[in-house]
Amino acid sequence: MASKKKIQFTASPTGLMGLAYHTGDEVSLPAHLADEALKLNLARPVEGKSKAKTEEKESE
Repeated sequence: MASKKKIQFTASPTGLMGLAYHTGDEVSLPAHLADEALKLNLARPVEGKSKAKTEEKESE
C-alpha cells in the first residue's frame, strides 16, 4: 500500500494539478501527490488527527 500524507489546501489545486479539491479542504493523498502540492505552495501539512477526506480509489 502506498504511503499517504495529510494536507490542507491553501489554494485550489484544480488548475495546476487537475485535482477537484477546494481551498481549505483537508485530504489524505498518496505521498507523491501531497509532496507535489506542498512543493507548488498549494497546501500545508496537517499534523495529528484531522477530518481529512480520503482520496477515492483511482479507476483501474
